[in-house]
Amino acid sequence: MIRLSRVLSGVTIVLLSIAASEFADAQVSMRSVSDSKGRFTIDFPGDWHVVRPESGMIAVLGVATAQEGPNPASVNVVVEEIPRAISPQTYARLSERMLRTVFHNYTAIEDGAATIAGLPAYYRYFTWQPNIGGVLYQVQVYFTVGRRGFVITGSTWNDPAYTRKYVPIIAQIIETFRPATAASLRPSYDGARW
Repeated sequence: MIRLSRVLSGVTIVLLSIAASEFADAQVSMRSVSDSKGRFTIDFPGDWHVVRPESGMIAVLGVATAQEGPNPASVNVVVEEIPRAISPQTYARLSERMLRTVFHNYTAIEDGAATIAGLPAYYRYFTWQPNIGGVLYQVQVYFTVGRRGFVITGSTWNDPAYTRKYVPIIAQIIETFRPATAASLRPSYDGARW
């Protein structure tokens, strides 16, 4: 499981702890979703809209219900076959090159090692500005099982009201992620240390 106390710094931890306790008090019901190819399961709040595209890299996308205006938060899972077994850290490092090139005003906040579903993982918090205006706050978590790479991306607006409310929910969703290939969960990596 991602330990927020390990992956976030000072003030952010305090803000997220308050929001997490408010979220826990709300007793939000979660529902489990698997991708159309049966490669993993992940849980979303019951009121989120969930889609499972049949094609493309996104295997599952969950979107928070908007009371008004644009959608306030989302979580998606991308699955890809990779040429060779690599560490989650290497996988994340390769991805960051693309993020810096494609995402306007990409700003890294924090990154490091984590554990999800008992597997080594690598997380990254960052902000960037899409063409629609505003600034997004995102967390990405990377891990690999053999030659399969998983990237879980949670997004919300980079606004204190949104981050306090949705980052703890995003973290809770990410912590429910489970690859379906339980027999092959031994970490495979290229020797990089995380």
